[in-house]
Amino acid sequence: MRIAKWLFFSLTIFVVMTVFPWNAQANGDSNADLSSIYQEAGALSPNFSPSVTEYTVRMSSSVSGYYTAAIPSNPSATMEYSMNSESNWVTIPYNVSTGFLQTNRGNNTFQIKVTATDLTTTKTYKIHVYYPQVNDASLADLYVNGTTISPAFQADKYTYSASVPYTTSSISLTGVLNDPAATFKINGNAASTGMPSGQIPLNLGANVITVQTKSSNLAVEMTYTITVNRQLNTEAGLKSLEISPGSLEPFFSSDKLNYTMADVDNATSALRVTPMLLDTAAGASVRINVNNGEYMPPLSSGEGTDIPLQVGVNVIKVEVTAEEASIKKTYTITVNRQANKEAGLKSLEVSPGSLEQHFSSDNLNYTMADVGNATSSLRVTPTLLDTAAGASVRINVNNGEYMSSLSSGEGTDIPLQVGVNLIKVEVTAEEASIKKTYTITVNRQANKEAGLQSLAVSPGSLEQHFSSDNLNYTMADLGNATSSLRVTPMLLDTAAGASVRINVNNGEYMPLSSGEGTDIPLQVGVNLIKVEVKAEEASIKKTYTIIVVRKPNSDPTTLELLQIKMIGAQATLNFSEPLLQSVTDVTYYTVYNTTTQTPLTVTGIVYSAGSSQVILSFSQLPRPTDKLEFKIQAGAVTSIGGKSNVAATQTIDYGTPLEQMEYRLHLLDTDGNGIHINEIVAYMNAPYGNSDLNGDGQFNQDDVQILLNQIAPMFIHGQ
Repeated sequence: MRIAKWLFFSLTIFVVMTVFPWNAQANGDSNADLSSIYQEAGALSPNFSPSVTEYTVRMSSSVSGYYTAAIPSNPSATMEYSMNSESNWVTIPYNVSTGFLQTNRGNNTFQIKVTATDLTTTKTYKIHVYYPQVNDASLADLYVNGTTISPAFQADKYTYSASVPYTTSSISLTGVLNDPAATFKINGNAASTGMPSGQIPLNLGANVITVQTKSSNLAVEMTYTITVNRQLNTEAGLKSLEISPGSLEPFFSSDKLNYTMADVDNATSALRVTPMLLDTAAGASVRINVNNGEYMPPLSSGEGTDIPLQVGVNVIKVEVTAEEASIKKTYTITVNRQANKEAGLKSLEVSPGSLEQHFSSDNLNYTMADVGNATSSLRVTPTLLDTAAGASVRINVNNGEYMSSLSSGEGTDIPLQVGVNLIKVEVTAEEASIKKTYTITVNRQANKEAGLQSLAVSPGSLEQHFSSDNLNYTMADLGNATSSLRVTPMLLDTAAGASVRINVNNGEYMPLSSGEGTDIPLQVGVNLIKVEVKAEEASIKKTYTIIVVRKPNSDPTTLELLQIKMIGAQATLNFSEPLLQSVTDVTYYTVYNTTTQTPLTVTGIVYSAGSSQVILSFSQLPRPTDKLEFKIQAGAVTSIGGKSNVAATQTIDYGTPLEQMEYRLHLLDTDGNGIHINEIVAYMNAPYGNSDLNGDGQFNQDDVQILLNQIAPMFIHGQ
């Protein structure tokens, strides 16, 4: 049969060539395409196209071997083929069969090389031929039509699962044999490779479907199983929801879940609720709770129950659970039972001290004279106008959490922070939507002490004897190998509420605890270290300075990384000598954003011989204030004098001082209405608030003016 097909195919081509001889007359043509490949061993994948040069074919194990014939687009082109070889090429005439070729069981590679008539242009078509063993009973693919199996199919895995909705009452399977000559059955019924099986009915829950295969030599059998879970009914909903007394707002609809009612009077202590299921035969159930209490026993569809109502807002939940228990719908009814609306105080007492205004139930705002720093709490005693009215009272301070409710006439101690304290006494009527809030404003004076009792450095020591009142210190020069200095400040009085922070070379301040040391990175040359002490009274500050010089690298054989500056998405690395060359391998440079905990990708390295700079390009743009850690491997650059760099690490803050200031103000503008005095004050009170902005090495009124210039203009419209 195959030979007859080939003869017919050859005769057809011969007739075409006889009738249209001019198709074979092209001379000196560069066309090396095939116009067709005759294929009987199995289907080409993908379908043949002259522009596609690589295909796969899956043969049947019962075929004697692989054979094919091909037709070039130019009949005068020549063709050669090879089987499983890159060197043994056999000439094949125009549209002549190769005959059965020796084909290995398993994977084979068949190639046809076309040489155009210009004798220089060639094109090779490659066909990956899979020739299965006669004992191959495995599947190449298996899938459930209309859903997916889990895990993804593999020939050597035999157990799978799938899930279908309740509405799917039957499915079909499609199996693809690795060997088309093998046979298989699905649930005992013969099936065809690549074709859907007949419909398989599904019960609710798990359905086990077997796929039994048998090799073409009948020696090997395999069984694949798919457990298909047909889900339970997922319908959950009500046909109606009735209440008495009253009615729902809006009109009931099965798909609308939230309802309200007009207020009921205080005498209405219960509400009768009657739910009706959409489909009482669907196996759904219904139950009710109120105010997130325990659910009552399940109700039958159409059965009513009395729901007790508390004073105030009540949330009634009607939960419908489908036959598939994970599917639920919850309808809510919100109803307010009216309550006593009285809220107010008869008296409000404080100790120590007294309110500066005479107390009146209708006057809500009070002040007190300042209390000393030693007064850490204030006793507040509220008394309700009517203790029997069901009202409650609670207190908070400085907008913190409210304390537990107090009884009328019960006092409580309110902790006071240093500075202004705002005490709120909230009275809530039995009708919880009605409240009165009394406020007491009291200022607790702060400790004004700012100073250090010691300032230790390591290695080395301060050249001047330390004194709390002496603010300026120097040190002997440090060797180049000393890349950091440990500075340990100790406050005069750690209990005084003072704080301490440090910066170097006018960078960002780092906060410390009293007695806590920190390592300050040192650049080559002069370093200015500032230790700022701020009293509990924040307007009082002392700044101690340490000037220390780190000597240049004295090693004549190595280059030194002096400085890194980054603008936009480019970083400039300055070395101690002009460069002869730099590596172009970006892996020599590692940059990590320690603020966002993400790496920056180096995309390019640029240098000029004779320059002491290397420029790195990045694919990402950091945010101003982000800390960037640069790590450079040894040998990344070589100087004109033949020196190579040693491994080095430097950390920089991204952005100019003005960019950092603008970004921080943007973060402080949480309400999005522009920069105003509140954001400026918050900026100046932050750890970075005294940073140099104009590059003169100090924070003074010029920097404050730059900050004030950021305030957005305000416009007052005429009446």
